[in-house]
Amino acid sequence: MPHLTTPSIMNCYKYAFVAIGDNSIRSNLLLSLKAHNYSLPALIHPTSFVCDTALIGSGSILMPNTVVHSYSTLSEGCIINTGSSIDHHCSLGNCVHIAPGVNVAGNVAIVDLTMVGIGSSVINNVSIGSNTIIGAGSIVLSSVPSNTIAYGCSAKVQSRR
Repeated sequence: MPHLTTPSIMNCYKYAFVAIGDNSIRSNLLLSLKAHNYSLPALIHPTSFVCDTALIGSGSILMPNTVVHSYSTLSEGCIINTGSSIDHHCSLGNCVHIAPGVNVAGNVAIVDLTMVGIGSSVINNVSIGSNTIIGAGSIVLSSVPSNTIAYGCSAKVQSRR
């Protein structure tokens, strides 16, 4: 595959999308594409519901049967995977990955480069720091600091990243 700066690639396309699950790699590629003046559309599956007061950042994707409720904001490069729900007044930072079947209650902040594992639930009014992993099936009942791995019911920090 030609390198991103190959002239033939740079002159052919105006739009690009990064479909890579790793948050850091996705973030770096999005930054490179923006630096080369690519437009990064948000991709929203037709079975998804996005409230008209929600904001979806460029380069984000909403997979089938997802819901983003009122006054929620997804920053650039977010992945909201199949069957997940983001409730009202939530804020997701750049390149956050919400795995399939996750439920995020209202007024939750999830900071840049964080991944919430499949089937997890996050209660209202908590925050999850940057570069954090929430393990599959976890129940997040209190705020989780940055650069950690937390899992369980209720989710507890198990290690530092």
